[in-house]
Amino acid sequence: MKKKLLLVLLGIVLLIALAVAFVPQVRIIGLVVYHNVFVSSTKFEVAGNDLYMDGYICSKTSAQLKKIIEENPQVTRIVMKEVTGSLDDETNLEMSIWVHEKGLDTHLLKDSDIESGGVDFFESGINRTMENGAKIGVHSWASVGANSEEVLPKDLPKDDPEHKKYVDYTIRMLGSDEFYWYTIKAAPAEGMYMMTNDEIEHFGLVTQPIIMD
Repeated sequence: MKKKLLLVLLGIVLLIALAVAFVPQVRIIGLVVYHNVFVSSTKFEVAGNDLYMDGYICSKTSAQLKKIIEENPQVTRIVMKEVTGSLDDETNLEMSIWVHEKGLDTHLLKDSDIESGGVDFFESGINRTMENGAKIGVHSWASVGANSEEVLPKDLPKDDPEHKKYVDYTIRMLGSDEFYWYTIKAAPAEGMYMMTNDEIEHFGLVTQPIIMD
């Protein structure tokens, strides 16, 4: 009996391993669960009035950030290093609104690289500054509809409720929703478009001219 149970368990483990290896959706879900539940994907380090931020944004990031700010009230600016996405969009938007309401600034170093949800977070700064050389990557989001079909924002009418939370957030941070509509056309969900300095300034991602060398 025990041997039979062991074989069944081994079979289940093998099926899971094969699914993770060969089915992209399962692999992605596994990574999301792992980073959101088992590890802290975002690293923070305080240096004077600056808080350095590095890594993926996950469901634990908001609690991490709030605790650090409470313990270090002198922090006025979040310096983003390599923040190339978010594994939890709901947490990311909630946290970003909190940062904005706290009156904190955001800054990019010349070797910073922010993408996707990291760009959303950067928008939260009251003053948003950037050194020349920093990379800002944007792309469209995608979701799964009721019929298990992929839903793409570019295929939805502008008044569709799926757009609302992103539109409202962009208007709140940048004063216009122009940037949101730009991002969903810039690159597909599985791709990435790296913005030029002219585009970054045009859409108001920075509140001051890009800092040149």
